[in-house]
Amino acid sequence: MRLTPIAALALAWLPTAAAAYQTTDQVMWPAQGIYPAYPAEEQAPARPVQFFVSGGLYHDSNLFRLSDGANTQALLGTSQRSDNIRRIGVGLKADLPISRQHLLFDARVDDFHYSTFGFLDHSQYSASATWKWQAGSRWNGDLGYARQRFLSGFGLLQLPQKNLVTESHAYASVNRLLTPRWRARGALDRSSYDYSNLAAATGALSGATPVSALDRATSLTLGGDYLTPPGNSVGAQVKLTDGRYVNPPGVSGLDNRYRETEVSGVADWHATGKSRFIGRLGYTDRRHDQVSARNFHGVTARLDYDWITGAKTLLNFAGWRELEAVESSLASYALSEGLSFGPHWAPTFRTVVQAHLFRVRRDYLGSSPERVDTVRGANVTFGYNPRRTMRFSLGLERGSQSSNIPNADYDYDLVSANARFSF
Repeated sequence: MRLTPIAALALAWLPTAAAAYQTTDQVMWPAQGIYPAYPAEEQAPARPVQFFVSGGLYHDSNLFRLSDGANTQALLGTSQRSDNIRRIGVGLKADLPISRQHLLFDARVDDFHYSTFGFLDHSQYSASATWKWQAGSRWNGDLGYARQRFLSGFGLLQLPQKNLVTESHAYASVNRLLTPRWRARGALDRSSYDYSNLAAATGALSGATPVSALDRATSLTLGGDYLTPPGNSVGAQVKLTDGRYVNPPGVSGLDNRYRETEVSGVADWHATGKSRFIGRLGYTDRRHDQVSARNFHGVTARLDYDWITGAKTLLNFAGWRELEAVESSLASYALSEGLSFGPHWAPTFRTVVQAHLFRVRRDYLGSSPERVDTVRGANVTFGYNPRRTMRFSLGLERGSQSSNIPNADYDYDLVSANARFSF
């Protein structure tokens, strides 16, 4: 069997700027056909359009990621740091084949209710539409648009402030087979961001000098690859990005534009029928028009390795050194260096147990004093799929952060229970 990459779902566990909680979508279900013991060809074909309803219950022991030394009563107006969260959602997925073309649609809306900190109640959504096109035997690509709205996380601000972020993303790509072994490709991406609470997004509420939040970024990627008959590829690419940050409240006249050039080698390689490497190694040069202290020049890389170790087990390893957009009172981005490990075991076609361990070091370059955080965490999830249309999961996560900045450390425990019903 050809190994399906699981790195994307493994990395979905990592702490980000979004206050995201697990759903059943982060579970590697046996019904997806990724375990050799349960091959996809033995499953009934999926319907082209699927609707679903879902829900989740979460207990977060330290919702605002406060330090042990923080004055909880003064910051939150209560001595309680924990909260119980309820999520109810609906959505749809569609894959509509039209001749050699595919139209993909994915949309969901979730309503979140907080038992203690009710001012955080909100609805969030995500929606995307993609046209995967094919022209003859040599041309293919995709064209699409995605939009999502989510609650910003509290790991950096560490204050009870509600900030809803709306991200819009338009993208297009084209691939051209020059010969059966050589491919040329190009891609264009544009992302833009809007904040309901710009003061919180830029750190203007934290008492430190506020910085800017990401406004928009446009990227052009040009590359070429050498292909092998088994489907492996090795190539090189150049990625050019033009970006801009929106100034915090009360700051004007500052040009927050930046330009970034990334030259890298890339590979997607099935070492065997049961293991797959996806990697990138390159050099990134990032320059800001006015704030030169935020410039960056150095090696960046990412490596993901998926390995099927048995008929019912698989492992994912990932490591990276990349620039990451953040919302901080000290810097507008960070150099993220991380490692993660995710084992998965499906004892039966209906059940799966998976875990994830991660360590991420973030260096907020250009900050003064320069802030360095290290986040560590581990989680375990049990999934049960009694019928094709029903999915249930239970999860437990523990995480912590250490920092060279006073009172930026924290720890938390998170318990989750989720269900999804498709029709």
